[in-house]
Amino acid sequence: MLKNVFGSDKNKYCCQIIGLIIFLLPVLPAVTGCSGSGETIIPYTDRTNTYLSDTGSDLIRDQIKEGFDSVVRIQNTVTYRTYQLHSGSGLTETQADTVNLESLSAHTFIESHSNAGTAIIMSNGNGYSSLFTASHTVTFPDTVYHYAPQNPSEDDRWVEAVSIKESVSHFFFGGNSVFEFEVLANDPVMDLAVLLYRWGRDGDPGLEPLAISAGDFDKLDWTDRVYVLGYPRGVRMVTSGMVSKQEINSRRTFAVDAIFNRGFSGGPMFTVRNDGRGLEWMGVLTSASAEKEFYLSPDYRQGIEMSHGRPFTGIPIIQETSRINYGISFGVDINQIADFYEDNRTVLRRNGIPQPDFSN
Repeated sequence: MLKNVFGSDKNKYCCQIIGLIIFLLPVLPAVTGCSGSGETIIPYTDRTNTYLSDTGSDLIRDQIKEGFDSVVRIQNTVTYRTYQLHSGSGLTETQADTVNLESLSAHTFIESHSNAGTAIIMSNGNGYSSLFTASHTVTFPDTVYHYAPQNPSEDDRWVEAVSIKESVSHFFFGGNSVFEFEVLANDPVMDLAVLLYRWGRDGDPGLEPLAISAGDFDKLDWTDRVYVLGYPRGVRMVTSGMVSKQEINSRRTFAVDAIFNRGFSGGPMFTVRNDGRGLEWMGVLTSASAEKEFYLSPDYRQGIEMSHGRPFTGIPIIQETSRINYGISFGVDINQIADFYEDNRTVLRRNGIPQPDFSN
């Protein structure tokens, strides 16, 4: 039988064991945490800035900031003359192409539309600057048909108005200047375009071509991180997303969950190398998932005066708009961009535009 715990020899050994256990307790979590998980903690590499960057790297932060020297905002304005036909004219789309619209119209009016996007400076020298963007940001149809609600057939529908393009102007903003450009090469199917600014005797604008090298799309994989630069709603912004590498169609070979807003189209997408060498150019953001929605709106062409808080007495019309499904964005990869440049090599060379280096 054991003696009183304060007086036995056995208690002396018990106290020593208890003391040893108490001494070891603070050490055990460190030992088990090191040997059990096998995880390697990589320290944050940004040492020069006060605040934590989402990129986790001084190099990547600097590359993104420098990348904006080669990423510009583009603006387009197109003017259409619309011929509103007499009610019940029964003119089909085929006939509208062959008649004098002015003689058949009840009235005509001029309207202008503007849109914006993002472009990448690809070259600057020998009197020319070239830029790269998504085709839909700079493309406008020559003729727009407005169809009547009742139609004899889907093949040849009645039209109630026809809009004819009269003029279009393209501009991009570089530094504190505005430059007018032309569309040199355009592929609406692939949604890619090369733009040309002829500065000639006006002097070198000092534009900075993109210095980040092309990446290897074949090695891009699910969950890889991308950064997108652009001008949504005219605001210079960078956003990021995770890659879902699946071919949606021939011109959409991967998707990212980056937040897309109008104006981001044509913005470059960069991936991060895992060897510490920073960013590589992997493609351009071109579109987002969207759904069509319809709503009632006053017909502003009627010239009816309207004021807030008072009933609208005119006839409303059905308008159509697109609602973006945020977080589902699509891009064109660097391989497709390289193919596009190769397909247009002749016209680019004829206009003094060098072929970019897409090797990786």
